[in-house]
Amino acid sequence: MQVKENFVRTKSFSLAVLIVGRSALSGAADTPVASVASPTSHGMEFGGRVFDWNDAVEVHPSIRRTSFAVEKPRLMKGACARIDLTDPNLRMLVTGRDKDWGRPMPDYTNRPLKVRTRRQTTRDFLLDARRPVSEGGRGLDMRLAANNAQWLPWEKPFTHRYADNMSLIVSDGEMVSPPIGFPSFVMYRDGHVEFRNVARDELLTNVLHAVSGWEMILKDGNILTKNTPDGAMPRTVYGLSKDKRYLTICAIDGRQPDYSMGATPYEACEWMLYFGADSAMNMDGGGSATLICWDSEPDPANTDPKSKDTPNLHKLNHQDGNHERAVGCNVGFYFVNGVAPLGLTHQKP
Repeated sequence: MQVKENFVRTKSFSLAVLIVGRSALSGAADTPVASVASPTSHGMEFGGRVFDWNDAVEVHPSIRRTSFAVEKPRLMKGACARIDLTDPNLRMLVTGRDKDWGRPMPDYTNRPLKVRTRRQTTRDFLLDARRPVSEGGRGLDMRLAANNAQWLPWEKPFTHRYADNMSLIVSDGEMVSPPIGFPSFVMYRDGHVEFRNVARDELLTNVLHAVSGWEMILKDGNILTKNTPDGAMPRTVYGLSKDKRYLTICAIDGRQPDYSMGATPYEACEWMLYFGADSAMNMDGGGSATLICWDSEPDPANTDPKSKDTPNLHKLNHQDGNHERAVGCNVGFYFVNGVAPLGLTHQKP
């Protein structure tokens, strides 16, 4: 296996598997390449080693980010962020109901779908959250945002304004989209979190926030999917540490032959294990996969032309053609000082 080493070498990683930080996605020509034995089967074969998050870039004392690039089993680049859910000042924001929630979709009549949310890029979601209230924003100190749920309609011309069929979405205690059988990342009012399937008729009284994905792919440290070379594509994956202290979000780029070809579900699990997750859920991927942060200081490695006017906004992954898709639901993490706003609770230490 060949791996691009960037920024710093993981201290105890004898396979020289990765490195991360500011330049792993830059594709710099002078990046050294380490050669080690090719894997004997499909997958990454990290040998049980885990990433040292002390080597990652600090976005906030409770959020760190890193990036990675490998050349075997195929070109694969991506980015990962870890959120410490025990920070008492941490808050979570989920896309809420559109003003026309519950009405028939005005721009789609092929089947009876209802307006749940208005689609929005992850970039605009973060910028709207940070925009001052006096300018029509929320005035939040949001530091990280990512896509999550799949949605309908998804057919030509792919430009429908609204989303439905996202399975369970809850925003600040309000049900945005009802459960339809897919697994969810759930945050309760008492502060604890978990991955679980929520029944269609289940009461949501104790749920503060929830977002859904396609399937659980990692549980109790065990990979739930087959190790095959099929299914490499761009992916967004959410993971929880065994003690549920840390939420890890990974965006893996794909479908770009000279840049990154994506990951299989099995490989996505291996990355999540490497980054410290004990369970993980496969979220909406493809062109939807997006992970964005707000750096305290502009990062010189942030050369995205879309961030020219907002240099602190750093898109950590790279879609084909740099196209950012408007998605059905986003999630963001922000920080407050002092007493929590009405309806929000902090995480238990």
